Amino acid sequence: MRKYYQNYRIDESDQEVVILYYFGDEESVIVPNEIHGKPVTAIADEAFLSAGNPFLRDVSRKVCQKSLKHIKLPSTLKHLNNALIYCLELETIRIPASLETISNRCFTQCRKLRQIDVDDKNRFYSSRDGVLYSRDGKRLIQFPMRKKTVPSDVLDGVTVIGNQAFSNCEALTEIVIPESVQSIEYSAFCNCSMLETVQMHPNIVLNGSGHFSNCVRLSDIMFFNSEPVVPYGCFSNCKALRKINFGSTIKTIAEHAFFGSGLQEIAIPDKTKKILSGAFCQCLDLKKVIIPKTVSYISNSAVFSGCGIAETDEDPVYYGRSHDRDAACTFYVHPDSAGEKYCIENNYIYTRL
Repeated sequence: MRKYYQNYRIDESDQEVVILYYFGDEESVIVPNEIHGKPVTAIADEAFLSAGNPFLRDVSRKVCQKSLKHIKLPSTLKHLNNALIYCLELETIRIPASLETISNRCFTQCRKLRQIDVDDKNRFYSSRDGVLYSRDGKRLIQFPMRKKTVPSDVLDGVTVIGNQAFSNCEALTEIVIPESVQSIEYSAFCNCSMLETVQMHPNIVLNGSGHFSNCVRLSDIMFFNSEPVVPYGCFSNCKALRKINFGSTIKTIAEHAFFGSGLQEIAIPDKTKKILSGAFCQCLDLKKVIIPKTVSYISNSAVFSGCGIAETDEDPVYYGRSHDRDAACTFYVHPDSAGEKYCIENNYIYTRL
């Protein structure tokens, strides 16, 4: 049954209470352990977004929570969903011993978050230097966006860098991913505006998409993925990325993999078979593209749309909109190959290899 209690809208059952919305505007909030004698066990998605007022919430423009700085979670809490998303002023949080699950996007856009602490008795999570890990330390879950320094041992013992783990991290300028790390999940380093250098190892797996998207200063990376694909949006809008060194296993370059990046020339790896829609779209500085004869499928004209064309006053092109600007780069292709056929069909300038 849904009802109201103090500054909260709640969902109350016979045995427990779920916080649905928060209506207050305090800087520090203590969420009660019990309401009407029943334990508070969960906080719902976006409960604190726009002060939790359902009449003000507008997900299309993300009216943000701009007052909450500190929150004390109840000692009865079991599930923290994406409750704190867009809490722009949130600085610190302590995870209670009772908590069992934290949703993947819980701390999205918590841009002033500098410290995440975990009760030592929690069976599922731990913290080290204010960074959130799984209990065994093998999964790095969240690096606080406003944490000023990156500890040298931040990845020690880590096997998985989780979803959005370092997203919007302002302190990160370079990262060496040790061989102990087996996988990086989606958007793990997205929007790291100061990140310039990344060192990876050949056995790593990139799961999901957008791993380094919007890292506008990223200029030096040796790319590896033990899965034979450059994932969707992996390097989209990496404006300083002038070249990319691939591993030798890449067979597919996925949709929007390098959308809007700063690439100046690209040699598609010899084992590549597919280049999918928008992979290099709007790479305005791209002047030279070498396509090997192993490529058997190039999705459509949008793959290289806008490449090599100087910026204009036109509106920028984003995902989901039509890509109707021609490419001005030169393609180097093999006779009678899929690359040559693609150039002929789209009236692109090419030279035979």
